[in-house]
Amino acid sequence: MHVVFVVSKPFSLAYGGMEVQVLETRRYLERLGVRVTLLDAFDRDALRDVDLVHFFGPEYAHWPVARMLTQRGLPYVISTVFYVREARWRGAVKRALTRVPHTEFAFTRRLFEQAARLLPNSHAEAEQVRTYWGQDGGRIRVVPNGVQPLPSEGGRFRALHLGGFVRDDERFLLAVGRIDRRKNTLRLVEAALRTSWPLVLVGPTTVTDPDDAAYVTRVLELAARHPDRVRHVGALPSGSPELGDAYRAAHAHALVSINETTGLVSLEAGLTGANLVVGRCPPVEEYFGDLAFIAEPTDLDDVAWALDRAMRLPRDFHDQARRIRERYSWDRVASVTLGVYREVLDGNP
Repeated sequence: MHVVFVVSKPFSLAYGGMEVQVLETRRYLERLGVRVTLLDAFDRDALRDVDLVHFFGPEYAHWPVARMLTQRGLPYVISTVFYVREARWRGAVKRALTRVPHTEFAFTRRLFEQAARLLPNSHAEAEQVRTYWGQDGGRIRVVPNGVQPLPSEGGRFRALHLGGFVRDDERFLLAVGRIDRRKNTLRLVEAALRTSWPLVLVGPTTVTDPDDAAYVTRVLELAARHPDRVRHVGALPSGSPELGDAYRAAHAHALVSINETTGLVSLEAGLTGANLVVGRCPPVEEYFGDLAFIAEPTDLDDVAWALDRAMRLPRDFHDQARRIRERYSWDRVASVTLGVYREVLDGNP
């Protein structure tokens, strides 16, 4: 079986979670005997001898490729990577726009309608694909996110980044991720300052929306005013030993996003036994309902309480390391994905 992957953005611009999803899905499918290539738009033979195409992300720009595939009778599936948390009236407006010809929303709807299967990574996301985009639930197959243990540098993270900030035996709270409004970084810092626990931020400060520049500045200025309580390390390479070491050194990890599909960093941190604090959002609750402390991301008091609780209780309090390993291994994700491919190619309903 030969499958071609189509990604939304060049990896140099992609979010870390999407890059990991694509590359690890490819790696583990190849272990199962599937030939996987990434689409090269400049290769005239890119689709020769291909059985199926897999799109990652609901990008309307994919529609011309999808239309060509449909004309050639070549099936495709889509990892929908879609979840919105917004006012109902906004959702209603956007749903209406999917029926307006030649709009971004209409092209995305057509992209979904022609897909052989739609692959959300949670049942909550599947429900939105059904209602928001008006898609037939019979073509939807939930494929969970995967995670694998990251290598470690044997304690070097503390030595390299936390000298003079925390003692070698002192507990600290870790937050890995881009500093931005959706990930709710400012409220996380404000909540951490209400506790007695030091907070370490790991993540880039680059912005994809100019309107977020002021938000990033506010976060960094607040951290600078409390150098004994908050430290910003900057970005660490995705999947690196240094990042794995950071997870293992932290007592708890927090990602209190206002809107997330799941949160790869939470899976990675939990796999090391770090206690987890996550924001209340249906896909996140589906993954972490019994593995984490869940806080209402807009409630400062609730976030602060969850952070303090996660830090005071023993590490691996929810037995999350074992349970994440069992539920979300890449072996399992690849097996489920291959099952969908075979279903499509065998013509099964």
